[in-house]
Amino acid sequence: MRFGSDYALRSTRGLDVGVDGSVMIISDHSTMLSTDHGATWKQVDEDYTPSGAIVGHGNSNLPALTIAQDRRYETTLLGSGEHNLWIPVDDSPDERQAIKFVSSTQPTVSNIAFDPYNAKIVYATSNRQENKQNIFRSIDGGEHWENYGVATPATNKWLDDFYTNGLTIDPIENQFMYLGITKIVDANKSTKGGFFYSDDYGKTFHQSNNGLPSPARINDIKFDPRDYSMASLFVAAENYEFTYDLPQAVGGLYHSSNRGVSWTKVNTPPEVKGVQFIEIDHTNRMYITTGYRGAGAGVWYTDDFGDNWTQIFEYPGTECIDVSPFDHNLIVVTCKFMSKNPGVYVSRDRGKTWAKSNKNIVIPQEIEDVKFDILNPGKMWLATLGTGFYRVLLRMEMKCKLLK
Repeated sequence: MRFGSDYALRSTRGLDVGVDGSVMIISDHSTMLSTDHGATWKQVDEDYTPSGAIVGHGNSNLPALTIAQDRRYETTLLGSGEHNLWIPVDDSPDERQAIKFVSSTQPTVSNIAFDPYNAKIVYATSNRQENKQNIFRSIDGGEHWENYGVATPATNKWLDDFYTNGLTIDPIENQFMYLGITKIVDANKSTKGGFFYSDDYGKTFHQSNNGLPSPARINDIKFDPRDYSMASLFVAAENYEFTYDLPQAVGGLYHSSNRGVSWTKVNTPPEVKGVQFIEIDHTNRMYITTGYRGAGAGVWYTDDFGDNWTQIFEYPGTECIDVSPFDHNLIVVTCKFMSKNPGVYVSRDRGKTWAKSNKNIVIPQEIEDVKFDILNPGKMWLATLGTGFYRVLLRMEMKCKLLK
């Protein structure tokens, strides 16, 4: 047990007694039930499948963070805060999703990336707790992990945290890897974040912020599809004006044609103060989300990489975005950042109209990631900071056209 063998006793809180005399408490991360006046206790959060995987009861408090998929071995990996890594499995006794716990990663897994040449090789970075500065590697598709290298300037010191985002591997020259850093807890290190690159297969990473704001909060990284050498990159720089988290920073959309050695700002509408995520569909339409704490300008797209922009979603606190790999008309976005109407919004007509989709999501204001399933067009995955992962089933619309 983490934090010592007596943590379950030290962390006991919450108490309720039922009309039949049963007693329920919360201890550690578990809900416990006693039907014999406290003589014995049984956890009531989950069931277990024949393989030992967990099927939840719907009351998870797991801080889910990231979703990663690879079609070569049909792999889905789910990274979480404080609770390592989870892998979906297929032996649930009913319609609920079963997931298998993998304990050999860092305690917090905030980013996951697959090697382009070997789908069994996977990398993971962190942002807090033990090994927060390290990048871990698996050579068996995520089943087992080892400490592999150093990803950030963080140390083992308490609260010396650097929050990693956008871990990306060059699909041609895979010795090049990239990541961004947003939140830095130690104010004295506020300029040590931004964009980082590795040229030694992820063993070490180096800061490269020439042309970016100082300080910079880099949340997402995408390859420029016009450059077949993959030397050109876009990065999303967050705007952050509050003092609750550091550093405060101005944001925007930035481009590099030399693997991040230098950066230039991309033209965006004046309403856009910062960028959270970038998504480029198979037609090379590029979308950006622009939310930040307290404000934002929704979702915009460009068909000419920044010369002209069109707004398709106006809610200020828009954060995550994904486009279905099966249908570029199908888009999902999430709203966060103190939004008055937070949660998941889906468009089936490439952003012309939207429908809110929060059914069964306990805390829709705390969504960390959303991804369409890359193998099943009728499924999505959702990560929420306080109620775990969700498997989302989509209502599919079949459209037929008469051919003569």
